[in-house]
Amino acid sequence: TWGKICIIYDRNDAPKRTQNPAFQAKMKEFTSIFQDHFMDRLANIYVLGANWFFMMLFEVAKRVYKPEILGKIKILGGNGDLREFFDADCLPKEYGGISPFQYNFPDSIELFLSLIHI
Repeated sequence: TWGKICIIYDRNDAPKRTQNPAFQAKMKEFTSIFQDHFMDRLANIYVLGANWFFMMLFEVAKRVYKPEILGKIKILGGNGDLREFFDADCLPKEYGGISPFQYNFPDSIELFLSLIHI
């Protein structure tokens, strides 16, 4: 969808440090800001590799978040098949696409947490 944001949240091989309460609080804050101020800009959030811990948190979140945002969250098992939702040229190769784009997120969760001031 043009003019909208899609988020792919890949939890495959997510380090246990992402279960840090400060990290979870910051993610909750981010989601709240997004749902309260930018809902019209969000197309969907695709969650890959949702383990039991994530599913437990998601069950709690269902009570807090608005139905509009919950309807935009797609939980896919493992790597899921994102090709069902995206054209191959829009997906990096690691997700079954043909795009040469590579996202270079900091390898260290500590660096990420310092960037978002936790």
